[in-house]
Amino acid sequence: MDRQLATQLDWKVLTDEVCDVIDFGIQQRWFFRRMEGKGVIEKPVLKPDWVYYPIEADSTTIPKEGLQRLEAVKAKVCIKQAIIGHELVEAPVAKPKPEIKIPDVPWRGIATVAVGLAVAGIVGALVVASIPVVAVASAATLVMADPSLIIVLDDQDETWIAIYEWLEESA
Repeated sequence: MDRQLATQLDWKVLTDEVCDVIDFGIQQRWFFRRMEGKGVIEKPVLKPDWVYYPIEADSTTIPKEGLQRLEAVKAKVCIKQAIIGHELVEAPVAKPKPEIKIPDVPWRGIATVAVGLAVAGIVGALVVASIPVVAVASAATLVMADPSLIIVLDDQDETWIAIYEWLEESA
């Protein structure tokens, strides 16, 4: 791999193994990216914005293309482990539908109807005003997003390289 290009890509430490795997990806027209993690993991690891699992411990179904890519990379460079990483994102907040109850209005006169509509308007405004509070309270819920297939290189740093990413079907 061209070291000048690697510098432009902001790759801090380039071992020969990192250069080899990146070169191979470029030859295949595959996009690889260096991940922040390092080393082999034995159990799930939670990092800011990501959760990582050893490939054997994750129930995610890797698409056939991803498995083929992993086998092709294994044939070219020595890896220590394959990992599945899930980006953690905020769960979408479902907007509650405000429930407005109009009080029973005795239809005796226009003044009574006007008071009833004013009460309904106030109740509606209170319900609408409470929506941001519900949204803020729910915004902290994190869910796992689209996974990445990551290899741990057999280099001095045990560098993590994402070699395949895909979209998961939502249930």
